[in-house]
Amino acid sequence: MTNGKIKLTTGITSKTSQNWTNFVAQDKGFFEAEGLHHTYAIMKDMREGMDQLTRGIVPIVTAMADTPILEIAKGASIRIIAGIVRTGFGHIVSSPECKDIRDLKGRSVAVIDPHSGSTVILREILKRGGLSYQDYDVKHVGGTPKRFEAMKKGEVSAAFLSPPYDFQAEAEGYRLLADYAEHFPSYPLAINVNVDFGRKEPETVVKYLRAMVKASHWIYEPGNRDEAVSILEKNMESSRLFAEKTYDYVIRKIKGITPGCQISQQELEKLTSLLVEAGLLAKGTRPSEVVDLSFLKKAQ
Repeated sequence: MTNGKIKLTTGITSKTSQNWTNFVAQDKGFFEAEGLHHTYAIMKDMREGMDQLTRGIVPIVTAMADTPILEIAKGASIRIIAGIVRTGFGHIVSSPECKDIRDLKGRSVAVIDPHSGSTVILREILKRGGLSYQDYDVKHVGGTPKRFEAMKKGEVSAAFLSPPYDFQAEAEGYRLLADYAEHFPSYPLAINVNVDFGRKEPETVVKYLRAMVKASHWIYEPGNRDEAVSILEKNMESSRLFAEKTYDYVIRKIKGITPGCQISQQELEKLTSLLVEAGLLAKGTRPSEVVDLSFLKKAQ
């Protein structure tokens, strides 16, 4: 307890606009209103996030849903309890000399993890653009900020970047080759809990989710646009221009943030099938085995 409030640290696997709901809930005082003294820890990538979550060091961590699904299949005592993003919004961004996907042949592409679902999707998009898996190399770099840094250093020729990094890259002369949301509209970012923590402190989990649900609705109110942009600008240390472009893309165009923190069985079934087809997951894995929506129902 801190000043009569429950102390809670949660994890985000990259400081990008995909965690905008977290930023809003924090800055608007929604966590505090639920009696939580909340802070968040930034993981270097989803692999570290799942390790910290599984060991109970950080009891709640956000990650693209494929990551916890794969960990649960290995026996990790964690569960998906909600969603905050419906798709992996952002773009495959390339160095200026690459005018289309085929120009990436013989080059390196930065990924968060070679075995993650986002890499499977990236490979599928590149395949649709005319490249086979053997036409390029993938380099394990980490989250969006690190992938952008690797591009600027010339260590890779392309990467998937979340906004506002993709818009910043475009302004610096890099090219936007493909939009993830257009190719794969169902690729949720999930909120995941350590099972033991959920059993011991269910009300804390519900309080956290209640604040997140409130933030997910708040961000869509038209009158909140300027403040939502300011919150992203501050937390991302981004320019106002790129934060505004991010709002117009994420909220107005693709509606990427999930209202009410819902996560559907249908979305998870599609993702599970994708992982099975890629050989990362055994056949017969059911989404119901990886999800516990009881906390979210109480929060709503």
